[in-house]
Amino acid sequence: MAIVTGGSGGIGEVVAARLAQEGQQVVVHYANNHDRAQHVVARIEESGGTAIALSGDVADERHMRELFDRAEERFGGIDVVVHTAGTLINSLLADLDLNELDRVLRTNVRGTFVVDQLAAQRLRDGGAIINFSTSVIRRSVPTYAAYAASKGAVDVITMILAKELSGGTSRSIPLHPDPPLPQCFSTARKSRPSIWRHVPRRWVASVSPTISPRSLPSSRDPHAG
Repeated sequence: MAIVTGGSGGIGEVVAARLAQEGQQVVVHYANNHDRAQHVVARIEESGGTAIALSGDVADERHMRELFDRAEERFGGIDVVVHTAGTLINSLLADLDLNELDRVLRTNVRGTFVVDQLAAQRLRDGGAIINFSTSVIRRSVPTYAAYAASKGAVDVITMILAKELSGGTSRSIPLHPDPPLPQCFSTARKSRPSIWRHVPRRWVASVSPTISPRSLPSSRDPHAG
């Protein structure tokens, strides 16, 4: 059973559909776009999978606690959490509205803390937490300072959590898919067909899509629906 934050669009939608295709029961999380989330659920169900749509602010621990509660009540437990929800703004650092910076950090950094904390407390043995980062943090691209800073924090959170969950023995598996995402997920699965199943206890992966900044969506919120 998997929870996919930001599952109503973009990368999250692809992840949700792929997990359902491989037999996972999926919670498609969304922030505001109910209709889009229901479309993703319908797409999964039409393909023979099982999914429900649940909403909430990833940075609000009450919202996310309720989402995890409802997922456990519906499916009996949680095995995988894929955290793709995030917010992107483009601005030169000199011109950046600090209120916008606060919004990005709240969603991308606090949101990761909230979701990962609940996942670390609730996942069944052998579970997996996957956080989506970005290749932009290694490229020093102008106008991406706020977004890259927030995703750099996600990388650090992920690696520290990996050690905390298993006393330093858990596996941290960074994946770097190239677009288009569905094909790269297919390639990754062929090379590691048991990536979801055969893990020693719990592992955490930081996923950094290798996407050119020019190819990123112009939307201010590329992951969360």
